[in-house]
Amino acid sequence: MNKNKYISAIFLLGIIALSCTGDGYRLETIPDTSPPSTSIISPVTGQILSGETTIEVSATDNFEIDSVTYYINGKRFGVSESGINNIYSITWNTETSEYEEDEFHSLSVKATDNSNNYFRTTPILIKIDNIDNESPVGSIIYPYTGQIVDGIVNITLDVSDNDGIKSASYYINNNLRGFNTEPPFVYAWNTEVEDDDLDYSIYSIITDNNDNATIIGPISVTVNNYISADITFPVGAITFPPAGSVLSGVVDIQVTASDNRGVSDVEFYIDGTLESTDSNEPYSYEWDTNNASEDEEHIIAVIVSDHSDNRVSFTPIAVIVDNNDPVDGLPPVVTITQPAGGQSVFGSVSIQVLAVDETAMDRVEFLIDGIIEYSDDTEPFSYDWNSESFTDDQDHIISATGYDVSGNSTPSQPITVFVNNFDNENPYGELLTPFPGQILSGTVTVEILATDNESVDFVSISIDGIEISQLTSYPYTYSWDTSNYSEDEYHVISVTVTDQSENIYFIPPITVFINNDPPVDVSPPHIIINNPLSGQVVSGIVSFTASAQDNIGIGQVEFFVDGSSIGILSESPFQLDWDTTILINNSQHTLGAEATDTSGNMTIAQPILVTVNNE
Repeated sequence: MNKNKYISAIFLLGIIALSCTGDGYRLETIPDTSPPSTSIISPVTGQILSGETTIEVSATDNFEIDSVTYYINGKRFGVSESGINNIYSITWNTETSEYEEDEFHSLSVKATDNSNNYFRTTPILIKIDNIDNESPVGSIIYPYTGQIVDGIVNITLDVSDNDGIKSASYYINNNLRGFNTEPPFVYAWNTEVEDDDLDYSIYSIITDNNDNATIIGPISVTVNNYISADITFPVGAITFPPAGSVLSGVVDIQVTASDNRGVSDVEFYIDGTLESTDSNEPYSYEWDTNNASEDEEHIIAVIVSDHSDNRVSFTPIAVIVDNNDPVDGLPPVVTITQPAGGQSVFGSVSIQVLAVDETAMDRVEFLIDGIIEYSDDTEPFSYDWNSESFTDDQDHIISATGYDVSGNSTPSQPITVFVNNFDNENPYGELLTPFPGQILSGTVTVEILATDNESVDFVSISIDGIEISQLTSYPYTYSWDTSNYSEDEYHVISVTVTDQSENIYFIPPITVFINNDPPVDVSPPHIIINNPLSGQVVSGIVSFTASAQDNIGIGQVEFFVDGSSIGILSESPFQLDWDTTILINNSQHTLGAEATDTSGNMTIAQPILVTVNNE
């Protein structure tokens, strides 16, 4: 007898009652009216499924489960009459045509016991996704638009896809310069071979494993390889371990370092000996203290170099190595982790302290300007300091003293913060567009960058000294109709930024020239074939894609195969489906494209050669 049937038998004995009648005694059985209990274990609501998946259900009853019935979209899908340890399951092939792709479907189950009592679960929703039709996503994280670059520039992408990235191609001024098929997606661009003091457009095309493609960018940078000599030294500090720490085992020494033109490398020294060099953030070195002298002080130092060979040694720290079981004669290590020294604070300030001891901490006392304000005996050690009760616009000293359970104590390194509960700091702003001296026509977007330590109230825009708009919310942009102003003359744009405390920042005014006479468009468009790639072997339906740009506008893009037109598009994206199945296998074909702008200027793209193979 299995365990479930044994329990059922015991339960039956418990519900049999003796009934006294005139003829003697007889047995009566109490009927089973309790429904079973059931729930869906897998999948869970909102889950995305593909291919064959297993539906798992937990079902129990006070007697015994007879069957579990599965329903998909309200229709009976299948039945399980046996389970293992109260777990019932069935296989569901989500790829059948009955279940629509990229749609949510409902799933519910009904458990029935041997007395025909049943319980049906509330339906859950799951989504079926067997075909990857999601394009990859990404961005150019370096360089950033508007940056002035020189030397070797690592064009760096941050890309992702639900099914994996197949390739990333890099275009500079619409010319293919680089190609990656695996991470990291970085292309080293040598700007020293480019013309100086010019703007360059950068964009990338990323393709996933199912040939879904996305164009990221473009961004614009300026090449200037004749910049002034770098005389600025790197800055930073050793952030871990704290000075005076007692260390054991392998310790991860951590350094923060930055430079106006980039950090070249960070050298780690232990007792004056170079142990490691790290050239990539985060800068760190795993120091095995087991190789160092026991119960002695050791000096950790770092030297940081930038790309111009400016070198600086950060303040060294002294630590003690103790890899033996410690005797509690050492004081704790106490460090203020928040706020940072030199920080400007206001209102309620959360002071955070890291206190470490080889045995255990008893308490941490918090001092403001040398006076104990609070004591905390529970980790994490913190104190919410009301800075409004202290003198405003003045430096105040925060310190802490930690006590371990043996009575050893250590004061932290004190920090100084500036209390500023009244906003007397001016906001800041920049006029992003248009540019000084720019020739404008039609309706122009005036775009302003405005920031404040608390909140910007409004941005005022004036033309020739007359206010034309007050902007009260981000983004701070205004559409200026230049046709209402004097033609062929210079006009002054001035902007002020005002914060909630009525502090004002005056953005330096600029002059622009208005010319609403239509210009003669003599600039031809730019066009390149993005897909397929030259030399590629293609099959089936190919996405024939071109990228076209023009200073005024693109009128149309015409696609050619072996010199014959296969289609004309007048709107982006410029993409046609080319059926290669009607062509001879292992045959080569020339693909071309032609862009015409709205003024009739025409450019022919560089043709590419592909091989068709549908075997």
